[in-house]
Amino acid sequence: MRILDAEECALLLSSTRVGRLAITERALPVLMPVVFACVNSDVVFGVGPGLVAHAAAAGQIVCFEADGADSEFTTMWSVAMTGPLSVVDMPLDKAVTDRLDVGPWKNGSRVFVRLSVALCNGRSWTAASQPMPSPDEESSSPTIDVFDTATTKVGISASE
Repeated sequence: MRILDAEECALLLSSTRVGRLAITERALPVLMPVVFACVNSDVVFGVGPGLVAHAAAAGQIVCFEADGADSEFTTMWSVAMTGPLSVVDMPLDKAVTDRLDVGPWKNGSRVFVRLSVALCNGRSWTAASQPMPSPDEESSSPTIDVFDTATTKVGISASE
């Protein structure tokens, strides 16, 4: 296993369009597939009205993950990002909306939501590399702090 830096994470995310969004509904986790685009340091989704749009309106803290593998499955990667969701309140570039213009809401009502990334971590595995780390080794893996003030950006103080 190899820890990926922020540049590698961004490059890998640009190679795919589908990820998974982990949100909560009535205090229970829900995983949903989403089509996404990276816009600056944010991740943007086009969604239908419903659970994700409501989570964005409420500013819910969520986790997003995307992954991939080569055709032989000898190299695999995963990038996870955490931060608050919000409804996009400004026009998006046409290239971004075209990238998101898929799915069941393509010709219907949709809302654009943004994940303001506060934490990002990425890992890659190669079949020829060492075996998977033990849970103790995995827990010591670093997380990339995307913002210098990530705790204030998400509304959490150091004393909490």
